[in-house]
Amino acid sequence: MINHLDGHEVLVSAEGVLQNGQEIIVENEGMPIRGEMGMFGNLIITVNINFPKQYTKKQLEQMAKIFEVGDHQPATDDEL
Repeated sequence: MINHLDGHEVLVSAEGVLQNGQEIIVENEGMPIRGEMGMFGNLIITVNINFPKQYTKKQLEQMAKIFEVGDHQPATDDEL
């Protein structure tokens, strides 16, 4: 949810994993269309992901656990 310039809340959703630089388009939430009363363009949101430059020991341990290699089979494209 984001706050629009006029104060109303806009629900923003995306499918799958977001990528840095990815654009999300929210229809009819952009700027008013000149000469078209009540009509609005699309709102374009660009995803900007900031990754930390350093991790704590606890964070590294948690990531290692998440990505732990074991008897797991790789996911197929259908499972992603």
